Amino acid sequence: MPSILEKIRVLGDAGKYDICASSSSYSHANNWSSNLQCYSKSENNGKRKSNKDRLYFGSMLSGGICHSFTPDGRCVSLFKVLFSNKCSFDCKYCFNRISKKKMSLTPDEYVKAFMHLYLGNYVEGMFLSSGITKNSDATMEKMLEAVKILRNTYNYRGYIHFKCLPGASKYLIKEAAQYVDRMSVNVEAPTEGQLSEIAEQKSYKTDILKRQEWIRDLSGKKFDDWEQVDKIKSFDGNKNSKLSMQEKEEKYRNAKYIPSGQTTQFVVGAAEETDWDILKRLHWEYKTINLKRGYFSAFSPIEGTDLERKKATPLLREHRLYQTDWLMRLYKIPIVDIKGILTESFNLPRRDPKIFLARNYFDKEGPLDLNELPYKDMLKIPGIGLTSARRILSLR
Repeated sequence: MPSILEKIRVLGDAGKYDICASSSSYSHANNWSSNLQCYSKSENNGKRKSNKDRLYFGSMLSGGICHSFTPDGRCVSLFKVLFSNKCSFDCKYCFNRISKKKMSLTPDEYVKAFMHLYLGNYVEGMFLSSGITKNSDATMEKMLEAVKILRNTYNYRGYIHFKCLPGASKYLIKEAAQYVDRMSVNVEAPTEGQLSEIAEQKSYKTDILKRQEWIRDLSGKKFDDWEQVDKIKSFDGNKNSKLSMQEKEEKYRNAKYIPSGQTTQFVVGAAEETDWDILKRLHWEYKTINLKRGYFSAFSPIEGTDLERKKATPLLREHRLYQTDWLMRLYKIPIVDIKGILTESFNLPRRDPKIFLARNYFDKEGPLDLNELPYKDMLKIPGIGLTSARRILSLR
């Protein structure tokens, strides 16, 4: 029987393929999971600790803690360990498919590991994902049980990003939406045909897009049934609560489903898609699904999978997609203008896409006068961002 420490090491490493931030840190050699050694000797089987298991303050794990960033630029550390790396799906690119060490955490084990790291100031929130063990519903029920323990037993009110598994039932999604800050469903590929090439068991329209629509319809809305909220103990740890409806509304004020919205992830290069394929789907997701943001993971072949001989996607391509997403999402650059800078193969240029946009916008206009230029045009100039453009306007 593997110890919790061993499970954390294996599932933390497996979790690095699920992206919840465009920047992560895995550079330090020492494994943070050694800091869980407050567990009793019985849980460590009384074994003598090797050098790699010794306690080092401030050490980092090769997987398991992810650095994410808030809208105001603050860096936060998230507990990012798979609930299970067992999976009944057969995705051609997935590490979990060929992993020899199949492990799962129980809800209590997951909570125990998280709370120790949280109370030790190693993490500030969590990103909870999992392989699909038996089926999506059975797995999500166990994941949700861990979240309920945190919210109700430990009164944890911090950040939780919850991965909705493909094909999960609507009632489970709604129940999870009352506990978590953000949810996500990975689209993996831009089109139905491209997804079928790398993940045959997933239905693009039913398992993924339909679930995204359900999350969209819940996201940001106030709870519509306070009796149901009290029944499932979403925020009130006491199932026998005698609070009146008015007292609940006052206590919970404007409690909302999934207040931080939903995100998604693309595996870049696995299905021979172009950058234009990805950007079109991303644009549709922003407009139709009310997506908060998209994440990109450059495909890397894994030995033993069906795609082990496929060439790895350059990290530069992933970087250019992030830059272009920034232009679309924050600078509100129209998708038609993005199309104008693509190469003949419908991919982004190798250099900064904003430079090519600026050439298309301004090359024929001569020198630009910042004292006259509108705000939206200033944002098209390389080197001028949202903050500097606002400062220029304030100094006029």
